[in-house]
Amino acid sequence: MTKIRANSFSIHVASDVEFSAATALQTMVLSKHYGFLVDKEVEKHAKRVVNIVAVDLHKKNVVGTIRVVDLGNRIANLSRMVTHPDYCGHGLGIKLVEYGERFIATSPGFSHCKYIKISTKPEMLDYYKDLGYLSSADATKASKIPYHSMYKRIFRGPPAYNHKL
Repeated sequence: MTKIRANSFSIHVASDVEFSAATALQTMVLSKHYGFLVDKEVEKHAKRVVNIVAVDLHKKNVVGTIRVVDLGNRIANLSRMVTHPDYCGHGLGIKLVEYGERFIATSPGFSHCKYIKISTKPEMLDYYKDLGYLSSADATKASKIPYHSMYKRIFRGPPAYNHKL
């Protein structure tokens, strides 16, 4: 496991180069570790997609990512949140979710959104419940993997910023 130092990460909207690295990280983690096929389908139907990354400031590489997607119907989706396996267990995922929530709450492009949706595996329900998300009743399947949709009302608070861990 990689040793994590305080203030060693920057979380921000991805540059073009960071977007490519984030896509590679999503493919590695979601495809190889979970069997989930990564495609661009959601981006074709979304009104707006923003990619957020966590960058290790010492190694200058993308070690985490989350997508913010405007689904329409006043719902923003946080999706494809992954952290590099070497960086798991240090709270980076929570920081990515919190940054995504603040981005949605403060970005003019998402001002019409009232709720945040997250889809997750059954074993992650408690993780997101601890972050204030409520589970919908039924599980559905994507790429043969069961998942639950969870929702949270958007709090319109202070602006998003370049968060350092």
